[in-house]
Amino acid sequence: MLKNNLSHQPHFEKQKIELSYCTSKKQNIKMSTENHPLTDTRNFIWHDYETTGINKALDRPVQFAAVKTDNYLTPTGEEWNFYCKLTRDVIPKASAMTLTRINPFDLETKGLEEYEFAKKIYEIMIGPDTCSLGYNTIKFDDEVTRNLFYRNFFEIYDRENKNGNSRWDLIDLTRAFYAISPECLNWPKKEDGTPDFKLENLAKENNLIQEQAHNALSDVKATLNLAQTLRTHDKDLFDYIYSMRGKENIARLMDENLNHSNLLGLVSGFVKSTQGCLTFIQPFLKVKNFGDQYWCVDFTSSEDVFNELIENPRKGLLNKFKKADGRDSLNSAICQVRTNKSSIIIHPSKLKKVNWNRLGISGEEIKKRYSKIKPFLTNSKWLEEIKEAIFELPKTEPYNDVEQKIYQGAFLSYEDKKRCALVRGRKEPSDKMWPNFSDERMKELLFRYKNRHSDETTAKDKSEWSKQINNKIVGKFDESTQSYSHGSIGEFLTDWKETFLKKETLDEKQEKILYDTMEYAKKISAYWGADMELTKEYDAVMKDLETKRQKTTKP
Repeated sequence: MLKNNLSHQPHFEKQKIELSYCTSKKQNIKMSTENHPLTDTRNFIWHDYETTGINKALDRPVQFAAVKTDNYLTPTGEEWNFYCKLTRDVIPKASAMTLTRINPFDLETKGLEEYEFAKKIYEIMIGPDTCSLGYNTIKFDDEVTRNLFYRNFFEIYDRENKNGNSRWDLIDLTRAFYAISPECLNWPKKEDGTPDFKLENLAKENNLIQEQAHNALSDVKATLNLAQTLRTHDKDLFDYIYSMRGKENIARLMDENLNHSNLLGLVSGFVKSTQGCLTFIQPFLKVKNFGDQYWCVDFTSSEDVFNELIENPRKGLLNKFKKADGRDSLNSAICQVRTNKSSIIIHPSKLKKVNWNRLGISGEEIKKRYSKIKPFLTNSKWLEEIKEAIFELPKTEPYNDVEQKIYQGAFLSYEDKKRCALVRGRKEPSDKMWPNFSDERMKELLFRYKNRHSDETTAKDKSEWSKQINNKIVGKFDESTQSYSHGSIGEFLTDWKETFLKKETLDEKQEKILYDTMEYAKKISAYWGADMELTKEYDAVMKDLETKRQKTTKP
């Protein structure tokens, strides 16, 4: 019987039986390290970006760094560290620039044009049998890369799935080690006592190489050092999770356990960190999409939402997406696994070292819940309610800005892909003739590309571009979100003011960057004829700050 003191039982086979709930279906997956070596990859590109903000489509990368290793995680001696010049339509956020210690004026002299920057990164990552990875890359850096390639007419997915290429992310692997093999590291804690998975804090706590947090090259070296430490400690666990990164392997494991009694481990940042970001799931429904989606029961959710899923499956599913933007609110006993996100799905045989008491996971409770929900997993009426609710889930509102439309619309046609090849990596098309795209997104992106980089634009195009950018920079305040539009003076000043109020936490270099970012914003605004607007708003901000200062200094 699976008990709370499971970790103290001497034989894992007994533990495995209880986790599998006496499954009679024989598993076809072999777990030996020999069958899952890192040798299915020739090279690793450990990489990181620094950006002008956190919007992966509209903010811009300003620094890229990477280190190349072989499949033993040994550096080959090749590393890169270069910068990107900002185009004239971008005003960087002061909070980002002070954090990364990158002065926007310096980028004008040492930065590459964005199309050159994109080309260089593409060439680094595109080598055959290469895995591109980093820390939190799937949620952030990979999206920065995709949007960079999208804006500059490079193939978006080649470096992820062409010629044996792949991608991976160390952050969920680190969470898995915390849950399964915690003795490998010293684990920093947040103020509330929960584990802290921030790279800079892990680096400090474990003396990993990191000369400066939020510097791309320094973060890359810290990530590599972390990976080497984890693999040295538990090669079998590291290699197994790495081998399962591909969507085919994830789909195979999920398919073999679909509607069967063998529960699987799931490690995700959406799971409570108090239980090591580890939960147990049972896949029961598969939906074909861009990357297969599996809907699963989460057996460590709260008791009330678990019961609600059984009694009212439609409500139990829709409660998962209460927020207006459709993000997972975790208020459900259902979770979604997508095979194209390198989800960490773990077979029970890999959980033999877990100390369940430490994670606060009750084997008795999981077994009780499984017995309770088992009849419903094959109940056609219950499943039909789930399927109907899936189609009622809130859809993401379509974006208006073409630079946010990377996932809106069909894949590019073969003809449009050939047209992209004429443009990418160049200031002008290779044959001096701008292509005529059939995809409306590409038409607008080409219009912007020409106006950002080329001198060969018509007076009409220049006038229209100037009007677009002036409108963006002047911007407007959205009452519904209580915020200014992206890239506007209002947004910039809101961020600048918040950074200024924390000025005592900045060192001398960061303080200079704070003021230089303001001067840079003035320069960009003046170029587009919006300098009076910025000056007016800036004066209002400084007056407000002075009023607050006087109030705090009154005796």
